[in-house]
Amino acid sequence: MTRGGVLAAAICLVGLALGAKMTATPVHARHTAPVVTDRGAQLYRVTCLSCHGPRGDGHSLYPVPGMAAPALSHLDPRRWTKARIIEVVRAGSPPMPAFGSVLSGADILRLARYVRAMERH
Repeated sequence: MTRGGVLAAAICLVGLALGAKMTATPVHARHTAPVVTDRGAQLYRVTCLSCHGPRGDGHSLYPVPGMAAPALSHLDPRRWTKARIIEVVRAGSPPMPAFGSVLSGADILRLARYVRAMERH
């Protein structure tokens, strides 16, 4: 793993620790299907929020110079299909770590649906 990958993994672990304590539902989450949103929002808070920001706007809670996470709320849906989001969450995309060994396939799907819902709000 590269130095940047180790740093990204460390940032995500901090996010996991802090995200588990957060309870507020992001504004954009109120407009999606309740079953998907509840678990998808929870997964987002725990695995993504520290790097991609509370609203998915790419404003990291722990900014690292030269390492900016993309704004998930502005992904081009033609390029970022649900299948592609699932693959990136599963396999990672440097400096983002892979979550395929941490999350179940069903949870990765819920997270992908949540991220897709962010694009619409």
